[in-house]
Amino acid sequence: MDARAFEGNFLFSLGPNNEAGGSRTTTCHVDIPLRHCNVFLDGEAVVRNGVVLDR
Repeated sequence: MDARAFEGNFLFSLGPNNEAGGSRTTTCHVDIPLRHCNVFLDGEAVVRNGVVLDR
């Protein structure tokens, strides 16, 4: 497993999307792993301080 990808981590990526069927190409790709974040989906918290909330 990639050390940047684990439960509660948020991985912010910039770059091309053509490998997934999109049309955007760029000359670089940047991943920014963030720990201990709050993540909201449609206004509802799904991760708080790096902990995935159980629904």
